[in-house]
Amino acid sequence: MSVEDIKFDITDDLKIYIHSKEPAGSITFDGDIILENKLEVDENADIVFETKEDFVPDSIWQQESIFKIIDIFKKYKVDEVFENFSFEPQYLCNVGVIRFRTEELRKLFVESYYQLKDYYLKNIEPIEKLIPQGLIVSTIICQYYFTNICNQYNMKYNFTDEHENNNYKHYYGHSKFHKKIFDIIKNKTTI
Repeated sequence: MSVEDIKFDITDDLKIYIHSKEPAGSITFDGDIILENKLEVDENADIVFETKEDFVPDSIWQQESIFKIIDIFKKYKVDEVFENFSFEPQYLCNVGVIRFRTEELRKLFVESYYQLKDYYLKNIEPIEKLIPQGLIVSTIICQYYFTNICNQYNMKYNFTDEHENNNYKHYYGHSKFHKKIFDIIKNKTTI
């Protein structure tokens, strides 16, 4: 699938675009995940994520990113606009890996993502300008919203980092740009 002529607005657009074109059961994983073996997933889970990230109130990083974005979503009463959106979860499901079990679920999540993203880009971003501030709004638009949908519909979800046979490393944030990481990748890809 070629995506070179497609404009993406926010971080998770590429993976959601792929899921909009590929059938249920397809797995996407972030480019900063290095697999050591074939990824095992729970085939019976409605949706598979990479990991659960609990909110830590005294985390400076979360205060300056996740909590800041959530506060702005509260200001715009996003939970009143989107019935599946709630500010109750105190965690989010990381979409570094994502898989939908059925076409119905895939469609629900993909459509929900695009609806919230479009609303955000038309009604919030022009005023708040979070993207130029370097805030990753897809953390809430995708990961937190998907967590909400799972809870709202009482879905069975699972995390790849809970499978003991899965052996991979996810290089979050700026760590992936360190020379040491490039050397690791180079050594793993050299035949």
